[in-house]
Amino acid sequence: MADTATALATLLGQRLRALREGGGKRQEEVAAAARGFGLSWSRATVAALESGRRRLSVDELFLLPAALNGLALGRPGKEAPTSGGLIVADLLPERGDQLVALTPRTSARVRVLRGVLGAAAEPITEQDFDTPHRRQTRMAQAATGTTWRRIMGRPLTGPDLTTLNQALEDADGAVEQQAARGLRVPALAIALAARKVWNCSLTEQRDRHLAEELRGQPSARRLQALRGHHTRALIVELRPLLRAVRGSLRRRKRRGLR
Repeated sequence: MADTATALATLLGQRLRALREGGGKRQEEVAAAARGFGLSWSRATVAALESGRRRLSVDELFLLPAALNGLALGRPGKEAPTSGGLIVADLLPERGDQLVALTPRTSARVRVLRGVLGAAAEPITEQDFDTPHRRQTRMAQAATGTTWRRIMGRPLTGPDLTTLNQALEDADGAVEQQAARGLRVPALAIALAARKVWNCSLTEQRDRHLAEELRGQPSARRLQALRGHHTRALIVELRPLLRAVRGSLRRRKRRGLR
């Protein structure tokens, strides 16, 4: 999420002030109403909450709407409701797209938080939160798309997903993993290059060459040597496609050292 997130305490404080001022009440009156519900609040408590310097506890979050309803406060710009009154979700602004920081690493839109509190009909899913896991996933997807463009020479589109998924499976192969370590490129780059050149994996292409050359039952040592020989020869064919990926990784590494 690109825009700046507001701390939850700040947002709740701003909303509390808007509700209080919209109802023409003083901070002391809000504190007195809260005390009526067993909260040890003073005018200074309300002032600290409204400025975002103090957070609401879970108990306070659920009791505050009831205390405000005792003051007959309505939503800003609206008359006080004759029944029902404010609910917990009303302590959040109605502007649904505002981003709220829940922790230093996780944030969500106001509409999502209102939904969690039962104020929305749509179900809430993990996709509605900006979490470390989702950011890592987006970074991995971006890296995959970049590798695709550098190997294939074009952007990734819907029809390409079949080839991409095949390459992602190929990248887990032992041959591809070993080649990636030797060349210092992602295994996906090896797999995509192989798909582009031979329309199959590096492992499959190597085994085709072996099948053409093998006669009889070679010893395990001989078979290992032949596999290594053909793998190295095939990697030479892939090197031109891998140059762009290696160059990009070197530039990124140099930027990181500055």
